[in-house]
Amino acid sequence: MLHRLAAIPRALAGAVRGWLWGQENESEVWLVRIARRSLQILAAVTRDLASGQLSLRAMGLVFITFVGFFPALTLVFTVLQEFGVHNDLRPTLLAVLEPLGERSAEITDDIIGYIDDLQVEFIGLTSVILLLYLVIDMLRKIEGCFNYIWCVENAGLRPRRLLGYLLTILLSPVLLLLSISISAVVNSPELRNWLEEFALGSQIPAAISFLLPLALMSVGFALMYLLIPAARVRFVSALLGGIFTALVWKLMGSVFQGLLVSSARDSIYLAFASVIAVMYFVYFGWMAALTGSNIAYYHQHPERIRSGR
Repeated sequence: MLHRLAAIPRALAGAVRGWLWGQENESEVWLVRIARRSLQILAAVTRDLASGQLSLRAMGLVFITFVGFFPALTLVFTVLQEFGVHNDLRPTLLAVLEPLGERSAEITDDIIGYIDDLQVEFIGLTSVILLLYLVIDMLRKIEGCFNYIWCVENAGLRPRRLLGYLLTILLSPVLLLLSISISAVVNSPELRNWLEEFALGSQIPAAISFLLPLALMSVGFALMYLLIPAARVRFVSALLGGIFTALVWKLMGSVFQGLLVSSARDSIYLAFASVIAVMYFVYFGWMAALTGSNIAYYHQHPERIRSGR
């Protein structure tokens, strides 16, 4: 009797594996097919995370981020200055650094102060070329991590790759500008007063304020998955990976805010905890980005889900 009871879990596990990895039936409801494919991708991504390769590459990208962050931010600041909205960079940085909680305002002020001290208007052609070199070198190292996921060799700096890098640099501030503009319109008193005349109209700005950054963040990550790897990535696959990464980013915000609030009770350890929190924030951010690219890869190549790379 006990032997039969012990065999039940093995039988259930075998049935689940048979359903998960068995041949697809076209007569199944589309929801069932989507659920099966989602579970297959989840199993494949979990297997890759357990191998430790993505974690090692995320650790390397943490160092690369700290080296290339300010050159990249200076270029973004220069582009925004051409549009005359460089002063609006602060609320955008606050939104990006929101997971750091109350410390985000202090860190944002330090970053803005550093960029202001550079006096961008006096940056010459040589400095711009040097900044571009540093940013492109950072993007090439990031590309190497994405190329590992997409099983392609690192290509040289060809015109197509250079165009992809430049588009990544230029589209980032454009998306930031779009987010700033739409958020300003949504939160304008005129629109709020007009919406309050309708039922539940007062809830619309709050919903848009939550969904808009999530949507733009998803599109931003999708563009990164499209432009950076030396592989042809379908937009639908890139967008699915971008949505996952954006959702994880929002979840990270809640977690890191809770950690910093708890550490703030002891002000002696607050500065030390902030440094550690920023490092972990960058690490988990890259882990989320690499995992999102992994999801996009398996969505585009379902034949590799079970065998892996």
